Amino acid sequence: MPDNKPQADVQDYFVRHATRFNGLYGGDNMATRLFDKTFRRPMFDRYVFTVEELAAGKNKKYLDLGCGSGRYSVALAQLGAKVTALDFSDAMLVLAEKYTRESGQSSNINYVKTDINEWMENTTERFDASLAMGVFDYLTNPEKTLSLMLKVSDTVLISLPAPTFPRSQLRTLRYRMQNCPVFYFKRDDVERLVTNAGGIISEIKPLGGAGFWVNCKRR
Repeated sequence: MPDNKPQADVQDYFVRHATRFNGLYGGDNMATRLFDKTFRRPMFDRYVFTVEELAAGKNKKYLDLGCGSGRYSVALAQLGAKVTALDFSDAMLVLAEKYTRESGQSSNINYVKTDINEWMENTTERFDASLAMGVFDYLTNPEKTLSLMLKVSDTVLISLPAPTFPRSQLRTLRYRMQNCPVFYFKRDDVERLVTNAGGIISEIKPLGGAGFWVNCKRR
């Protein structure tokens, strides 16, 4: 199988399911926030961990990889940062730009449709931090992506899903029916990934039993 085939399957999946994925982040009313904190705790935690870590965002430059519908990008822009946000899905970027306009942050976020690895390989920009939340789940070569993130930014924040029963088995089956690969990481896999990519872990936090939030820097 060619190396780019899994990536094409992932792209097709997110093009077709952009609206449903955006819905995972819920709305702004209290009932929805309570539901998210209770039943989507890993997604809620990784969002909070990331925004808290980058809260001193005024005049900072951040790179949001696989930005999806723009939830992280907008939150960081609201903290005063300038954000470059990358995604390969037109459908996701349409949602992101709409959300950004409604949030009044259009001047602070630059959305780019692109392959994230190709963009990082070719850019001369440097960033205070880069983040990839819910992205490494689908990467066939995570070491390459992480090494590029460490090349273009001082701090790297990523989330990695763990193989927990029965969550990961059910998720894998659901995604397989859509021809979309998904990958999981144990704690030692996380440490090996960061080391092989040329980084060092500054902090690692569990996302319930569902995975890990990782803060790392270039070694």
